Amino acid sequence: MNWAAKEDLIERNPLQNKFEKPPAGNREQLISPEEYQAILKHVTGGFRDLIVTAWETGCRPQEVTRVEARHVELTGSRWIFPVKESKGKKRQRIVYLTDGALEITKRLMRENPEGPLFRNRNGDPWTSYAVNCNFLRLQSTMGRDGVEIQIAEIEAQMRKIEKSRKAKGKPPLKETDLRFQAKKCLVDAAARKNAPKYCLYAFRHSYCTNGLKNGTDPVTMGKLMGHTDLTMIYKIYNHIAQDPAFMLAAAQKVVK
Repeated sequence: MNWAAKEDLIERNPLQNKFEKPPAGNREQLISPEEYQAILKHVTGGFRDLIVTAWETGCRPQEVTRVEARHVELTGSRWIFPVKESKGKKRQRIVYLTDGALEITKRLMRENPEGPLFRNRNGDPWTSYAVNCNFLRLQSTMGRDGVEIQIAEIEAQMRKIEKSRKAKGKPPLKETDLRFQAKKCLVDAAARKNAPKYCLYAFRHSYCTNGLKNGTDPVTMGKLMGHTDLTMIYKIYNHIAQDPAFMLAAAQKVVK
């Protein structure tokens, strides 16, 4: 709408100032190595490939979902995005691969020699919507432990579903199907309160944080992340400074 108004295709954007800008994604979320291992217990297939590679390379979400066989340099164990396909379009982007990420890349190159390497279970390239849906399912799965739903809650939800289906003109469900749907709805809602919702960017942020904690210097870390300056690296240092155990260990090293 803004573009159309700028090009004089319409007189004005009728939606201007009608909505608030949605909040940005949680780029402050960090995933510890222990939390990562817990996540791996609940993911399989193409989604697992996506998560492992994001964790082990620190690549941007759009890089792992768009990389193709033509971007891979096996001899250097890296992906190379040309300038026109890199963020900012000013310099090529190089993503270095660990042994694990390299093995995944090789396997996917055999499976998908053309187009994006990483695919979902339907064989389609990942979209941001598909990734988000998988993270929602992961959240529900991880939060199910200890969830208990009372019979009265299930019956109330059954009535709510019946009322909703009737209002939409949908045929009634069998009681067993209705009960299953009601219980699943309640369990999923409760489970989401017990576990965080992750996003791919959290794996990138955690890669940088864990790298700094493990002794990688900021300049090298910045190059691995594909940053043109160290501003973002120093912002992450601020988060590290909030880890008392890490700061205490660092203070003890200073005087050794």
